[in-house]
Amino acid sequence: MGLIRKIFLENIALKFIAIIAAFMLWLFVITEKEYTHEYKFGLEIYGLSKKYTLKYPVADSVRVMLTGKGRELLKLNFEDMRATIDASTFTTGKHIAELNAENFVIPVGNVRIEEIIEPTIVEIVLDYLDKKEIPVENRLMIEPADGYVVEGQITFEPPTIMVGGPQSELRKIESISTVDKKISGLRVSTTLVAELDTTGLKVVPVTRRVIASIPIDHIASKSFRDIPVRLRNAPRGYRGVVKPRTIDLTLSGSRSALEELTERDVEVYVDYNQIALEGDRIRPIIKTQPYIRVSSKKPEYFMIED
Repeated sequence: MGLIRKIFLENIALKFIAIIAAFMLWLFVITEKEYTHEYKFGLEIYGLSKKYTLKYPVADSVRVMLTGKGRELLKLNFEDMRATIDASTFTTGKHIAELNAENFVIPVGNVRIEEIIEPTIVEIVLDYLDKKEIPVENRLMIEPADGYVVEGQITFEPPTIMVGGPQSELRKIESISTVDKKISGLRVSTTLVAELDTTGLKVVPVTRRVIASIPIDHIASKSFRDIPVRLRNAPRGYRGVVKPRTIDLTLSGSRSALEELTERDVEVYVDYNQIALEGDRIRPIIKTQPYIRVSSKKPEYFMIED
């Protein structure tokens, strides 16, 4: 046991240096050999006029087989390697760029391109770059707490968004909406950050978020009795009348909206054209202020007597 310990522990520093030297010699030998290995180059389009933009995305990288000495190939792992396409002469329309060795900048010498794997051809379609201001549409689903209601319209700041991109794509887009999101249990008017839905969007908005203002109020109800029911769309000279002639309504909505609501803000009528669809029992049409709904009505059906 003592002899073995002596062999391993005696002159340990010299033995360690010898091992390191042997490893370095081995590393030098294998890195002097030539190898072929696959690398990924980022693809960059340069020289494009500011008045043009890509109509469709192109590949962002190119796979390439490179051959060179091991030590040179190892260095490439620490380099930012790019394939470039000169678009300085390109205008609107389709352009086909066939990649070759001249498109690649290899930052280490004595390394050659063995094969361009993919893509070997890059299709570039250009359009005029333009911008457009479009409104924000609401897709927030608000469920206030029991006893509360959304009072009016949800508004956004900013109410419109500037988007930029290919001119042909801007013609197709008329608005941008918020992401679908359900918000429950609100008891007070609330402001929050709403994300814009950019799914599938081929234009770029200047912002991806807006501030949503959600007005909340206590829910209330208000009743009206003996509101006149009129007849509309009857033939000229027709003398028929609606029976019964009045209706009782209970309307619900925000407390502040109902406080200001009067009978003059409520219109009820029977459409003569509905006779063909509903026969003798015709549902009345009730119109009032936005965000006010009908909770109950009596009677529910009317008839027209000649």
